[in-house]
Amino acid sequence: MKHHRRAQLAQRRRGVAAHRNAEAASQPRHLAQIAAHHRRVDVDPAQNRELRPLRRQAHDAAPDGTAAKLHHANRSCHAAPSIAGSAPALHRPGPRRTMAATDERYPSGRPGVSRRALVIQHIAVETLGANFSAVLSEAGFETIPLLAAGSESDGAGRFAAPELAEMDLIVSLGGPQSANDRTPALQQEIEYLRAAAAGQPPVPVVGVCLGAQLLARALGGQVAPTGGYQFGLRKIDVTAAGAADPAFREVAVPLVPTLHGERFSLPPGAELLATGTMLRRDGSYVRIPMAFRYGLSYGFQFEPQLTCAELRVWNRELAGDYLLMGERFDPREEAARNLREFTAFAPYHERQMARLLRAILRQARYSG
Repeated sequence: MKHHRRAQLAQRRRGVAAHRNAEAASQPRHLAQIAAHHRRVDVDPAQNRELRPLRRQAHDAAPDGTAAKLHHANRSCHAAPSIAGSAPALHRPGPRRTMAATDERYPSGRPGVSRRALVIQHIAVETLGANFSAVLSEAGFETIPLLAAGSESDGAGRFAAPELAEMDLIVSLGGPQSANDRTPALQQEIEYLRAAAAGQPPVPVVGVCLGAQLLARALGGQVAPTGGYQFGLRKIDVTAAGAADPAFREVAVPLVPTLHGERFSLPPGAELLATGTMLRRDGSYVRIPMAFRYGLSYGFQFEPQLTCAELRVWNRELAGDYLLMGERFDPREEAARNLREFTAFAPYHERQMARLLRAILRQARYSG
């Protein structure tokens, strides 16, 4: 069955490629169809339940090997109390980067590279993506990848980040953990993000999905279950502050790819840039924040870095996440719909999100 399912997926991808030119010729019609679909949300009568018991049930019932992927799907609605008190050491000590020690044109000490961006991954399949990588490269950034300790183990490791003084930008990506998980690595990352975003001077943070939730907690916000789950394109409502924001106003078409089951609250002192509507598994709806700004830092409850290539990986490796949407949704149909719609929308998404990231860098005086 697994080989048969892979053959079906391969055939579907060939079909997408064969029709790509025709789809490109009719992009406005596709955008209208996508927007119309996401204004019409099916009601799921399933009772609202915690995601961890639900994942266990989904694991037992998942067809065609889908259950084997469910250990990646822990975008938990399991809330835990806030962590108070002092945190363990944030990072390993290391030499400070100084202009005196290097050629003044290259603060990193490497010709052609003038800045450093720490890219924090919480699961290997959720990456910075080719689009954001290209924007950072053209702006003169060297990207420093960090797969956070415990990301795909028991979570008992440490957050072994470089000295914050060595970094010019922090990007914290999504992952299967909850921002409320009581693991040393996540607590240390929260402290690291707080020191970056609220420091004097600040180091800009771009928080994506779980990264946005961690940033919100670092700045005094909270993270809680939504009672539902999103995996696919969703319309967001840009606020007046979002429309006026020098970076977020680049999101001209308010459709975004999503993958989450939790929400953040707006941290004190932050600006709300966008909201969205989440369908809960009990059939009700809840309004949730989708983007905020704090100083030079931004948090996004969506996936601005996503590309078609990465979505294909997610559809394979995170297939079990579609089960978490509820009993009314067929995982195969949702996976096919998500890939089909995002393939049509991706050229617009990648262009406007590249503009968004460039604008964030300009505000921090990191223009290319």
